[in-house]
Amino acid sequence: AKVRQANAATNSLLVLGHNPGLEEFARRLAGAGSDVAALKKLEEKFPTAALARFLFDGDWARLALGDARLTHCVWPKDLR
Repeated sequence: AKVRQANAATNSLLVLGHNPGLEEFARRLAGAGSDVAALKKLEEKFPTAALARFLFDGDWARLALGDARLTHCVWPKDLR
């Protein structure tokens, strides 16, 4: 709900949170056109300090589950 309150001029938005809520939100936000490898990784787990990157082209106030395209999932171990 907070994401929908973002100013319409906002181009990038960083959402921080913790599980299980953030993991579920990320899974449900991913929609058509999402990267297959990133989706598979997201379905496996969402560890502490993980990052999920989405693209959304629309009005934040109208963002619905399944409206964003998941492009990347980065786990802390990926940065070693």
